[in-house]
Amino acid sequence: MSHQLARNKGPASPRFDVCCVIDQGPQFFTEVVLWAICARQHLPADRYRLIVYVVGNGPADLIDWLENRDIEVRQAERPVPDSIICNAIVPFLDSHDADWVISTSSSLFFVRDPGPLFGSSRIRALPNDNARPPAETFRQLLSEAMPDRPYRPGFSPFPGPGGMRETHINNISSAMIAVPATRCRELAEIWKKWALWLNEKADLLANPALFADKASFALAMEDLGEDVDFLPLQAGAILPSLLNIETPYALHIPAAHVPRTPNRFNENKTLRKFKLRPGAAEAIQDLNACIREAVREIRELPSARKALDVFLNPEISEQHIRNEAANDPEFDNQSFWDNRYTTNIALGSGVGSRGTNMHLKRELISDFLDEMKPESILDVGCGDFEVLSGIDLKATYLGLDVSSVVVERNRVMFPGKSFKNTDFAALDDVTEYEADVVFNFEVLIHQHTYDAYTRLVRNIVNAARKGGFISGYIQDPRPHLSSAIIAWHEPLTETLEKMGAKNIQIRAASSDTEAMCYVSFER
Repeated sequence: MSHQLARNKGPASPRFDVCCVIDQGPQFFTEVVLWAICARQHLPADRYRLIVYVVGNGPADLIDWLENRDIEVRQAERPVPDSIICNAIVPFLDSHDADWVISTSSSLFFVRDPGPLFGSSRIRALPNDNARPPAETFRQLLSEAMPDRPYRPGFSPFPGPGGMRETHINNISSAMIAVPATRCRELAEIWKKWALWLNEKADLLANPALFADKASFALAMEDLGEDVDFLPLQAGAILPSLLNIETPYALHIPAAHVPRTPNRFNENKTLRKFKLRPGAAEAIQDLNACIREAVREIRELPSARKALDVFLNPEISEQHIRNEAANDPEFDNQSFWDNRYTTNIALGSGVGSRGTNMHLKRELISDFLDEMKPESILDVGCGDFEVLSGIDLKATYLGLDVSSVVVERNRVMFPGKSFKNTDFAALDDVTEYEADVVFNFEVLIHQHTYDAYTRLVRNIVNAARKGGFISGYIQDPRPHLSSAIIAWHEPLTETLEKMGAKNIQIRAASSDTEAMCYVSFER
């Protein structure tokens, strides 16, 4: 009897390790609370183990909260030290005793058990929503990385720029990637290899902060000699795809798109015009309930609470800042950068600290340091420390920034360096901050009043014992460069001369505009 019963049970149900990786910043700390609540509610605990990988030293309150909900927390390092965009590799580098390992974004929220999707033994992932990077970028990547491999086209579910849908056959979304546990290490090592390769050749990508994970995954699959088995759209539905989906397994909704009042989610104009099918509407109602629970929990977590307003309000976005050509005297640097580092840590300090610009600055800074041989460095407007993190500074370092959000993050990410939340332009006496050299990159261009601009240059010069290396405009960048967050006053070289700087040299122009240059000076 017992033998007959055992035989009728059939094969055992697969076991899953469902993982997400959070880097430093309130946005991640907020999203992972909703991720955890949705996953714990909709994924059966007997078959799904939940694992959160935390880059650096995560906040104790959040770690306790996760562990109290039977969610395993593991410490991790970025596979690509300069970037968070390839963190999806992390779970596959680790050891697992499950049948499948699923790496998801912290903004992928489960509303149903996805187990039925994993019947094969192939690597599976969601398709990239649109043709980004475009087909031409993939052609260039392959010609550089694997000249003997032909470009093989695929098509994205939705049109990209110019209405194009053609893209590489293995262009994925990193919102959900599923790998049989026996193949995790194989994929991870190859994917990491190409991610590091791309990091050194960032000029091959128009926007490494958005595309490096997708491009390096595609190269890894070419290296493996196989194609990804794409998951259906309902495995991670985005808002535009809900029209054609009856029963989503998960919703991929970054925090900035979660509406302020969850009860009105179905009344959102974008969703209402879609005429959602009953299964999709039910999934949204399930998500609404989880959102309400998450909000209650987040309010009690200091580490996550800082991003709560953004989590609830889709209107908070830097794209909605007034796009005025003239300087805006009401522009609030602290609020802007706190919001940026809270909502978009991938972009972080901006395009000036990513890709080609990052590599150019590292080269210029290294040359400057070789000349000056400082024993102490003051970095005014340190931002997310991405540029300098790739340089062996060989000197004591102090980074200052107006954003308390990024200062707190940096202290966790870079414990060997010192960081302080200070508005350097507001100081009347900078004696206590004096250093052999002073850095200041992409900060002066955001000073919207002439007084703030000149005070900052004055303080930079006064704090430098030997000299400094800074960036700023030497001519008006407008109308060729139009942005609400930039400001123009006068050529930086003239301002430096007024403040008593000597031996002023323009070292190079920015990769983005000849109006902005990297300038060194001596005392």
